[in-house]
Amino acid sequence: MSINPAIRVSFSDRLERDVRRLGKQDRRIRLDIQPLIEQLESGELLGDRIPNIDYTVFKVRVRNSSDRKGKSGGYLHPTV
Repeated sequence: MSINPAIRVSFSDRLERDVRRLGKQDRRIRLDIQPLIEQLESGELLGDRIPNIDYTVFKVRVRNSSDRKGKSGGYLHPTV
């Protein structure tokens, strides 16, 4: 029996290109963003809401495990 997630997470064409490009420099990017995807699919809304936009957008930072700077040196992508 399959479990239907509360939210279906999919990459935009732009994000898919960016992840593919960054993946050439950092092989761990997909492993780094997987916990974020799982949290979103479970229904958690993460990050800071960006105001004054016609739809709901949250800014989320993801730690780059290859970098020792924490989230501030990590990946940044708005989630809808």
